[in-house]
Amino acid sequence: MNINDTLKKIKALFADMPAPDAPKEEAPAAGPKEYKLKDGTAVMIDNLAAGGIVTIAGVPAPAGEHILEDGTTLTVDMNGIILEIKGGEAPAEEMQQPEPDKYAEQFATINGKFEEMTGIIDRQNGTLQRFDAALKQSNEALQGLLQVVEKIANGPAAAPAEAPRQQFVKETPTTKEEMFAGVTAYMKKVS
Repeated sequence: MNINDTLKKIKALFADMPAPDAPKEEAPAAGPKEYKLKDGTAVMIDNLAAGGIVTIAGVPAPAGEHILEDGTTLTVDMNGIILEIKGGEAPAEEMQQPEPDKYAEQFATINGKFEEMTGIIDRQNGTLQRFDAALKQSNEALQGLLQVVEKIANGPAAAPAEAPRQQFVKETPTTKEEMFAGVTAYMKKVS
């Protein structure tokens, strides 16, 4: 394998590097869910909350109150939009509101942990951004180095036509004294 083949393989490795990830799109919200009215009619509700849309057979539900099988009463306007929801046959325990002080300490603990995790994530994002920038700089430097090596590889491979001339002496000195004498003679000649 010659140098050019090796360089082509290295270039192919760089060409196959993945591009930076595009921002991820959030998953679409779940579609409408089917419910049954007390009379057995199937209805589709996209969000069982105020502002949700109720349809029957693909058209908005008529204005008024509609009672689901579990006893939940939906008040709907003429466009099928839920205006109000009244509780159904929920157990009495679920209907009671919890005491605010009872869960305040737990909420504060969870909120503190959430803020701590948010801080950690922010620091990691900063580190990742710095790493990404350094990686891009390294990639650019490697691309430049690859171009230089390619130019060298494509340069002449034959030996020079004429051997380089020796500047100090005609013969190659073998001892230190001969080398020193050659340098001294050259210095005298130049000055």
